[in-house]
Amino acid sequence: LGMASLAGLHWSGRAYVVKSSWEGEPSSVKKYDSLAKGMEPTVALPDLTFVKSDGVSLTLQDGHLVANYKGKLGGDTNLGLSVNDDQVWNALLDSGATSLKLRGQG
Repeated sequence: LGMASLAGLHWSGRAYVVKSSWEGEPSSVKKYDSLAKGMEPTVALPDLTFVKSDGVSLTLQDGHLVANYKGKLGGDTNLGLSVNDDQVWNALLDSGATSLKLRGQG
């Protein structure tokens, strides 16, 4: 009681008390979450590509950025590398009758 009266002396302005109650099932709070997610805008971007014959090309596919590189290592050896924004990569080294394909993530 002493602390309450001390706190009352400290406040010199008006004070209001608001009482509220929840009259719903706890599951209705989860329904609000799905309602808010349902109101988010959905944007479908078209596929875009920027290409140069040898070198780097950038592509936007299904909302993901993909970078490709094509080049030559010597007269008959081709090198290809592809990386996307999920860090999935593919590499190709091709020289006449032999080729090496690698893929990974990270």
